[in-house]
Amino acid sequence: MVMKGDGPMVVGLMWSMAVLCTFFTVLRTYTRTVIVKSFGADDIVFIVACLMFVMYTIFLTISASIGFGQNTWEIPDVDIPPTVLYSAIGQTFSIFGMAIAKWSLGLFLLRLVCTRRHKIAIWLPLILCFITSLLCAAFFWFGCTPIEAVWNRALPGSHCNVLPRVPMYYVYGSTLVFTDFYFALFPWLFIWKLNMKKREKIVVLCSMSLGIFAAAFGILRCSQISGLTSPNFVKAAVRVILFAAAEQCVTMICIGIPVCRPLYRQCINRRVSRDSSNCNNISGTHQTVALRSMIGGETRSRGVTWNRSTIRDSHFPTAGELARHTSTSEAGFDADENRSDDEISVCEQRGSSKASMDPEKG
Repeated sequence: MVMKGDGPMVVGLMWSMAVLCTFFTVLRTYTRTVIVKSFGADDIVFIVACLMFVMYTIFLTISASIGFGQNTWEIPDVDIPPTVLYSAIGQTFSIFGMAIAKWSLGLFLLRLVCTRRHKIAIWLPLILCFITSLLCAAFFWFGCTPIEAVWNRALPGSHCNVLPRVPMYYVYGSTLVFTDFYFALFPWLFIWKLNMKKREKIVVLCSMSLGIFAAAFGILRCSQISGLTSPNFVKAAVRVILFAAAEQCVTMICIGIPVCRPLYRQCINRRVSRDSSNCNNISGTHQTVALRSMIGGETRSRGVTWNRSTIRDSHFPTAGELARHTSTSEAGFDADENRSDDEISVCEQRGSSKASMDPEKG
């Protein structure tokens, strides 16, 4: 059946967002497996969230090919139940997909912290998201009697007031919005105290606080929840479907950006290395330090932090010093270059702060 009404728009936007989610999933997987070599549970959960979004898009595409996006009176009566059924299955993937995306972010933050109170502060909203997603799905599918009335409201004797579905939708949506704001602000409590350059901290924190944009789409989605119970469901639910898809897509993009920072920085380093390949007046060790400084990073070598001020104020090493420190400096540069945000932990900073040295004293 040819898509009509808002169907082509819904399908086009959702597949565009699905491509974006897949793109960031590929970038994240490559970064974690090849560059950082630190593939973990949060990456697996991120991939699962992407698959859930793709399934959401597939079922909405099937629903739109039957009649979703049109007014009820424009669709043959025989096509209304399958239209609603496929969209309901797609929304189920969306309910769990958004919660899983929040779990990916939460598990990512767990790799940053080491104190028990910080871990508890992360686990609480994750558990809350898990519980509300289960309840929302249960209220969605078991809120009507018989269950078939969920997608065929024309059944004689059916009614959909068994469970308070609409209040549950608002609770679920509010929980996701709260979680977005919570995880956007939470990193500022401990990352700001780390022994990093101020500019570097601001970049990391801003990239990890992009979840506020997902919260904005979550608020818009909550404002359209009434469309889920409208008699003209296949038309009235278009906005809530799109806002739900946008919320999950933006969530995954915001999670992927900070995790892929080592990939961005590697690309920058390669570009800088090509531009400076003809400069032969700088020794190997100090060229590494210079390149590192140009991209706004730092090179750590056995507790020593080499930055622009270090290069400016410290003396050039002698031949003996250069021989002793070349291998460690280069190793420190390569290791730090590919560090992702999850490797900048409070535990590591606490352990290394006591052993830090003054570069001018060697």
